[in-house]
Amino acid sequence: MRVVTRFFAFMREMAGRETDEITLAEGATLTDFLKVLRERYRGSLDRVFGVDGGLRPGFAVALNGETVGRERWDTLLLKDGDLVVILPPISGGYLKLGSLTPRCP
Repeated sequence: MRVVTRFFAFMREMAGRETDEITLAEGATLTDFLKVLRERYRGSLDRVFGVDGGLRPGFAVALNGETVGRERWDTLLLKDGDLVVILPPISGGYLKLGSLTPRCP
C-alpha cells in the first residue's frame, strides 16, 4: 500500500521536498511508517528522531487531518492512500540554530 506524507516548516527544508509517497506492507502501523521514514531520510531528518528511533518529544503525528496519540501508534493500521504528517513542536521563545530544543533568551 502507499501512504503519502507531507513535510512542513524546517522539516520540508531538511527533507528537500514537500511530499513523499511511502510504500508499506498491508497491516502496517504508524510505528512501521515512522521506521521506514527514518531509514529513507537518514541523515536528513536525524534531528527529528531520538536515539531510540522514535520521534523526539514535542512532535505529533496526524493521520488524515486528525492527531493520533502516541499510545495508538503501534496499533493503528494504515490504509492505502492515507496522509500522514509529522507536526513539528510549536513553542514560545526561540530555537537555537541547529537545535530542536526551545530556549529562553
